[in-house]
Amino acid sequence: MARFPRNAAEAVDALDLGRSATVALVGPDHGFIGAVAEAIGEGKVIVMSPPPDEATDGASVVDEIADDTKADALIAWINVVTIHTARELAANVADGGSLWLVVPKGDRETRAPVTEGEIKRTMLSAGWREDRVVQFSKDAAAVRFRRRR
Repeated sequence: MARFPRNAAEAVDALDLGRSATVALVGPDHGFIGAVAEAIGEGKVIVMSPPPDEATDGASVVDEIADDTKADALIAWINVVTIHTARELAANVADGGSLWLVVPKGDRETRAPVTEGEIKRTMLSAGWREDRVVQFSKDAAAVRFRRRR
């Protein structure tokens, strides 16, 4: 059985982000801005919708990701943005880059607001293919998408 990451830094390690990459975060959970900044080193972090009390040292905080921004990786939390918004944000991923969608999991009593299958169907129809799924936390998984060739 897979072990869940203990903290944000372990979860970010599972995403395998490149050093010196440009990473855009949309609606990050607590602790992820610093963990991503540490993982990419000299790279650039762009944050849209950060937690209100989260330190954003070294990150560019924006109201909207500019149309001309091309990130090596874009990570969006589905509990903050809709899957259709994530589909639009995918235009900000550089060629050869990846789109990570953090998907909340349901349990036996509660159904997740959006399922992994719904997200996969939406992204497939937009020209993206599922590439990898990782355990992100005890209540979320991260799904990586890449452009279909």
